[in-house]
This record gives sequence, structure tokens and C-alpha cells, in this order.
Amino acid sequence: MAAIGLEGGDVPMPSAPAEAPAETAPMLEAPAQPSRPPRTAPLRHPPRGSSEPRPRIGIALGTSVEVSANRALVVMPGLFGQVGFPGRFAPLVRLGVRRSFREDTVSRFGTVGLQWNEVALTGCGDLVRQPTLRVGPCLNAEGGVLEAIVIEPLPSRARAAVWLSAGAAARISWRPLRAMSFELLGGVRAPLVRNELLFEPAMLVYEAPRIVPFLGGALVGHLP
Repeated sequence: MAAIGLEGGDVPMPSAPAEAPAETAPMLEAPAQPSRPPRTAPLRHPPRGSSEPRPRIGIALGTSVEVSANRALVVMPGLFGQVGFPGRFAPLVRLGVRRSFREDTVSRFGTVGLQWNEVALTGCGDLVRQPTLRVGPCLNAEGGVLEAIVIEPLPSRARAAVWLSAGAAARISWRPLRAMSFELLGGVRAPLVRNELLFEPAMLVYEAPRIVPFLGGALVGHLP
């Protein structure tokens, strides 16, 4: 068989197929992070048993002196105890004992010495309440005995008569220290039993007035 040849040239070689460009995967966007809420301070529960202190009853002791215009100036010192209660007007109740200095009443028939011994009950409330100042009204009642003794012309034994009175007053209290306060109290009282003292046969020596004005002061010690 005859061979078939190709002129002048090399036999062309089949070219390699071109590589397809590599496919690039689409870039995925990072998911947006959710926004965080602003931080708030954690709630703290108060420990058990640490509630605010409740108002409590206050107890106090004191000494007082009072001057009254009971036909003459009568000076009466005393001692008392008081209990204060929590509330809108901070009411307090005071119970005390008092004994006056002897007051001599002079007449043309002789001289009589008068002396009052009494138990006093007082209730007060505060209308003005400041850190160190309190102002308010008071109601008071007194009960005891009025003693009388003839000094001249001849000394004699004392005679006693019942003494009852009631009245009203205004009170100012200044408390510069937690354990101590000073008070000023002034008002009027009316004797419920109007005593009369006479030299026989009918010489009037003393008669209780209808109204007795008074002014007093007190030093109060407050117990813790």
C-alpha cells in the first residue's frame, strides 16, 4: 500500500482544551449582631429585718417650778413623769406632784399660812413641730388639799380643805439635746371648789379667785 504523506509541515497536535475559569463562591455577608439593651443596675432587695425604725413611745422625767397669782404670788415646785405617743400631734400625758411654799395672808385679826399640795395631770399636743422646737396647747387638772394654819395671834394646828382646779395653757418646748429639753408653759386655771378661810365669827382671810393665771418652766430628761 502506498503511504500518504503531508507536505512540509509537522502534524498539528490537537490543543488542550482551555480550562474553565474557577467559579468563585459568592461571599456571604456576616449576619448583623443584635443590639444589646443598655445595662441596668441589678435590683437589690433589702435584707430581712432592716426596715425603717417605727416611731416608739417616749418616756421622760422632769422637774418644774410654777408661779401663780392666787390672791398672792404662790411658788410651787414639783416633779413629774411623762409618756409621749407617736402620732400627728405627738400627744403626751404628764403626771406630777407639787407642793407650794407657804404663803402668809395677813389680816387685822392675825396671820394665816397657806400651802397647796396637789397631784397634776396634763395633756399636751404639738401644732408646730421643728427639729428642736415644739409649740402646742395643753389641758391640765389638779387635785389635792389646801392647808391653812393660824400663825398669829396664837399658833394652831393646820386645817385642810379639798382643792380641785382645771385649766388650759400654751407650751413651748426647746430640745437642743436628744436627752434634754427646756419648757415654758403659761395659762389659766379655774378652781372647781372655791375655798374660803375665815376668822371667827366672819372675818374673811382667803377666798379662792375665779381665775388663777400661772406661768411655769420645766427641765425634762428624756430616757433612751
